[in-house]
Amino acid sequence: MANDIEDGYGELYYDCYYKPTLQTHATVASLAARMAVVDEVLTSKDGAQRNEARKAIIHGHNLLLKVLETQDSYFRLNLEGELMEGKKDLKQAY
Repeated sequence: MANDIEDGYGELYYDCYYKPTLQTHATVASLAARMAVVDEVLTSKDGAQRNEARKAIIHGHNLLLKVLETQDSYFRLNLEGELMEGKKDLKQAY
């Protein structure tokens, strides 16, 4: 379905929809992502999961730019310059 809308959404599907859905529901994947083996004992991960948070911010930024690009194209908002700057900022920031 994401591929039927417009180019670019298909690449974002896994990281921006499927993976977060697995994490927010009671699934084996969500449980396994929060577990670690320490000294041969299975325990829950302590502390902030900064790497996962960083990925979520990057994917959210990327998805927001894609949505704005779609809106710009559909409504002819002439936001090409702003979108290019946003994409440049995305690459520079992450």
